[in-house]
Amino acid sequence: MILKCKLVIAVLVILLASISVAQERQIPFDSQGTIYILNQHHESNLRLFTDYSGFQEARLFQIDDDNFVLEVYYQHQGQIYKKRIFLNAEQLSALRGKIADRLKVQRPGAERNEDARTKLVVGSLGLGIGYYGWAVPATLDVSDGKTALALYMLTSSATFFSTLRATRHYPVTDGIATLTMYGGVRGIFHGFALSAALFGDNSDSRATLALSILTSVGEALWDFHVADKNNMLPGTAECIGLGGDVGIFWGAGTASLADFYNDDNIRGMGALWLAGSGLGLWTGKWLSSQQTYTRGDAYVAYGTTVLGAYAPLVFADGFADGKSDAYWSATLLGSAVGLGCGHLLTSHNNFSTSQGTLINLGGVAGGLLGLGIAYLIADENNDNSTFYLGSSSLGAIGGFWAMYHAYSPSSAGIDQRSSALNMNMAITALPVPGPQLQMAPGIQIQWQWN
Repeated sequence: MILKCKLVIAVLVILLASISVAQERQIPFDSQGTIYILNQHHESNLRLFTDYSGFQEARLFQIDDDNFVLEVYYQHQGQIYKKRIFLNAEQLSALRGKIADRLKVQRPGAERNEDARTKLVVGSLGLGIGYYGWAVPATLDVSDGKTALALYMLTSSATFFSTLRATRHYPVTDGIATLTMYGGVRGIFHGFALSAALFGDNSDSRATLALSILTSVGEALWDFHVADKNNMLPGTAECIGLGGDVGIFWGAGTASLADFYNDDNIRGMGALWLAGSGLGLWTGKWLSSQQTYTRGDAYVAYGTTVLGAYAPLVFADGFADGKSDAYWSATLLGSAVGLGCGHLLTSHNNFSTSQGTLINLGGVAGGLLGLGIAYLIADENNDNSTFYLGSSSLGAIGGFWAMYHAYSPSSAGIDQRSSALNMNMAITALPVPGPQLQMAPGIQIQWQWN
């Protein structure tokens, strides 16, 4: 009888122990709930487990409200070992604090958060709905409407769930999400350009679609790796993206100057598109290495690049007699100058995202104001394209510059915290020269800084 009782007690102890182990719940290393596994890449930055020369990964588990266990996996003489380190609540808090501090020291502003992961997942779903969903059935040459629609929905759904699952325990930063989405979207264009460069007139539409899907997914994965490896800031990712977009524009303009469009030189066009994009990406990376870009800084550089490309068109329109080469030459040179000006204008500023957006919107609003004034004044019976271009350019530059000074702490005499723009507008009559002096409606604008 006593022996049976001992056996029962032993069995109960084993069962309770197994239940206790089964109830251990994995918890994250960070307070944001994004880092569940510390791998070798994390360790190379955090330097938390230097005592384990063959460190592989670490996981954290909760036993109960006050007790936790840290499991460290390491390799020694070709064998994998696991060490369990028990922690109390105070020790866990200290460990998490050390991880948070070291993540911030690595690169301020590159903290990993759930919002960035959400941005990446939503962007992936957008790619699925907007492109992969219909490109996959078209690549497979699905002719049945029901099958094609089902494949569209399944493909779109797969982009969401695959990204969600792949990042469930992976720390995603805003920089990673930004650069990854850039690669996914621009990779589509690069696929078309690569198809043109490789096959020219002989390119097959299904093969081109397949290639664009592969380059899109491939570039997204590669950009994820690059941004993660370099702990990239979102402003850096935006600056690289800016360079890539400008490079595509340069490639398209160079192809026109080379007369590839008129000659139907498909291979030449594709090659120049890719070359321009590559040059632009390198330029953006180089610019971002010269100073620390915020996302707002990159937005401002976008604005100056667009202004630089647009403003010289007035000279081409006025003096080139409609020659397309003159327009392309002016706008390509202007875009390069504008990109350089944007780099200089942001060198001593750290614009927020909202500030960069408002500065660019100031340029848009100023351009509309200048165009509206020109439209009121111009004689509708004449060709006013040069006048419209000039007036809108001046308005855009003025609006951009005014908003830039409103938010730039480096502007002389401007206090960022208290500066405000007061604008007064009045409709006046302006003399217009002609056979007889006439009065035309005009607008008088005055502004001052407080």
